[in-house]
Amino acid sequence: MSASRRDDTCGVGTGAYPRPTSVKGRVLAVLLTGAELTHLDCWERFGSSRLAHHAFVLRGAGWPIQTVERSVPTSAGRLAAIAYSALPAATSDQAGEAGTAYIAAVAAAGGQP
Repeated sequence: MSASRRDDTCGVGTGAYPRPTSVKGRVLAVLLTGAELTHLDCWERFGSSRLAHHAFVLRGAGWPIQTVERSVPTSAGRLAAIAYSALPAATSDQAGEAGTAYIAAVAAAGGQP
């Protein structure tokens, strides 16, 4: 890694966003649309079982990702706690045109926000 690059970020609009081709970039793009993600969503959409890691790194980059647990029924009849990650609506609003441009960049790179 060169000294001029930190992690896998690039400048887009105002602030540093993950590279649009990275899983972190795809996760952020989905969250910027106002959607929630679970670990299963991350696995099915991006082939990564590391949503907690991506959220941790994005939090470190200044994104206020919130994670809440909800109880859901399993096929075995018990309840399981599932983590749902999302950005506050105000964050998506504050991202404004830069956020919209970033979502478009992720889509153009082959991601699906």
